Amino acid sequence: MALSYEWIVEQSSDGEIESTEYFISYQKARSYHTAALSRKEDVKIALIRDHSTDGREWAYVTDANRLPLMFTDAEGDDTRRVPSKYHDEVTSG
Repeated sequence: MALSYEWIVEQSSDGEIESTEYFISYQKARSYHTAALSRKEDVKIALIRDHSTDGREWAYVTDANRLPLMFTDAEGDDTRRVPSKYHDEVTSG
């Protein structure tokens, strides 16, 4: 039962995800996100929780630069709490 967490930046067009970039830290994802925004790209930062049994879940960083309390699954349902260390990572920037 492997469990991993990873930061991503998704680029969208017309509501469809066109590409996903993967990062080892929020700081690296944020830097990429900021550059993409300056190019007027539609991008979002998220933390992915990937579990070999439970599947993949997402926590998207809000416009107020905060993580939600819970991950969501592919149907948009809340699943489990986002660990506090990732909230701290976003807060410290």
